[in-house]
Amino acid sequence: MLNIHTHKLPADPSEPFVLNCNIGEVPVSVERCSVGLHPWKVDAEWRDMMPVLRRDVILPNVVAIGECGLDGLRGGDMNMQVDAFCAQIQLSEEVGKPLIIHCVRKFDLLLQLHKKYNPRQLWIVHGFRGKPELAMRLTKAGIRLSFGEKFNPESLKAVVSAGSSFYIETDEADLSLSEVQASVQKHISRQS
Repeated sequence: MLNIHTHKLPADPSEPFVLNCNIGEVPVSVERCSVGLHPWKVDAEWRDMMPVLRRDVILPNVVAIGECGLDGLRGGDMNMQVDAFCAQIQLSEEVGKPLIIHCVRKFDLLLQLHKKYNPRQLWIVHGFRGKPELAMRLTKAGIRLSFGEKFNPESLKAVVSAGSSFYIETDEADLSLSEVQASVQKHISRQS
């Protein structure tokens, strides 16, 4: 298993992970990183960060763009968030790297943008906690989900029952990947 999204270096150096990094701060010593403009950091000057992000995403150890996305509760003006997210969608397609997506209360808009861009690159919604119906809408559209410390067991069950692939993550939790994996596995086993 690969920890698809973490903000912390794992205690176990053998644990495979993708470290979420800030723009302009990608450590060359980490094998797999993601970097993107988080919707909470989108402001009137977001475009000024794009040249630095563009340089970061072509680094060989950067395997994904993100976390990026849309947040209906927090962050910059929604129009600016959409513009910044669309710029990162286009960058993802240009460099051939998937998106790690932060999405809060803007899933209809996310699905509209996915349909509009019809991306070749994978979109992964990290830390998914939504309802099973939403999980199925996203996976049917071709968007993958990542489950972390807190998740809706019924959504996990729906994804597994549909035969859809998914990811696991630690995000900002003080848990190991194996602890999150055990929790996910426990819920999968209950449905068997």
